[in-house]
Amino acid sequence: MYLTDTILKDLPFPYFLIDETNHIVSTSLSNQNGLIGQPFIKLIKLEDIAYFCALRNDRSVLNMQLLFSDTYFNYRVYIVPENQRSHLFCYPLFDNFTQNIEKDTEELEKKLLKFSMELNEKKKLINKTALKINEANFSNEYATNLSTLAASMAHEIRNPLTTVKGFLQLLRPHLIELGREEYADIALEEINRANEIIHEFLNAAKPTDHKKSIIHLNKIVRDTLLLFESEAIIKNTSFSIKLSQEDPTIYGDDKQLKQVLVNLIKNALEAIEPNRSSKENKITITVGIIDDYSFINIVDTGLGMTKETINSLFQPFFSTKKSGTGIGLSICKQIIEEHSGEIKIESDVGCGTKMQILLPIKNN
Repeated sequence: MYLTDTILKDLPFPYFLIDETNHIVSTSLSNQNGLIGQPFIKLIKLEDIAYFCALRNDRSVLNMQLLFSDTYFNYRVYIVPENQRSHLFCYPLFDNFTQNIEKDTEELEKKLLKFSMELNEKKKLINKTALKINEANFSNEYATNLSTLAASMAHEIRNPLTTVKGFLQLLRPHLIELGREEYADIALEEINRANEIIHEFLNAAKPTDHKKSIIHLNKIVRDTLLLFESEAIIKNTSFSIKLSQEDPTIYGDDKQLKQVLVNLIKNALEAIEPNRSSKENKITITVGIIDDYSFINIVDTGLGMTKETINSLFQPFFSTKKSGTGIGLSICKQIIEEHSGEIKIESDVGCGTKMQILLPIKNN
């Protein structure tokens, strides 16, 4: 994993990537052409070389003297190993740098903002690609190529995100000293959210062969509900489950169907107001049969939704939650449609929501 040229250019202190033989592979310094390929230990003061070599493969922090412009300066070196290579973030400890640390912090804020804007632009591009995959009537071969392209784009965003996250985690103790801890926390939170979006998008874009079998809906609903018992207690919410006497079965991927149920039950719990009593906070799950279809109804007494929200609910990246990725429900819809089924929604603001999953029955 390399830091991109944009990030290297914007780093306010020296950074090096060294290989297993301690030779410099990449650096943030302006005279990098004269340094790449050179041994990093040439920059280390003689008495610190053994100290560095002993710990270079560990995630550690070393105080050392490094040679720049024919003069040795004190640095705190953060070592982040990766396979046989190591990332070295060299944080200056000399006085004239410390006096300007407030200015560097402000510059860091600007760089984080710039990086966030670039990330948003790439996110918009991914969004457009996702919409094309879901809405256009492409041939299977073309859709697969488009999914591969989108996944490649997502990886291109995730790689520098991982490096920036590590860099922020290393810098966080110094921001705490300056009383600027919230900047690191906010940036890390946004990076984690972006990683969640990319992770879910890659799962959606990745073509996979799903193993299908006979699924008993009563059993999968009962098993899934067990996962939420403790969370329901915390949310002051009661569950009511009504299983079908006919014990309907479908033919499909049980893992995918459980993923849909987990997502919908989780959304129902999040729509509940925790300050009300458990009699008022209720989620009812019903399994039954309508004609040639089996159904699973998930009804909550939560906040409800407007018609505008319902119309946008299955669009990729649309979310009513502050920390939501907006991908979960679009994936649920895709899974149910791949099982020749349908998801229906009924909701009233202030009264609650009913989500209905319809799936064709598998006859014995």
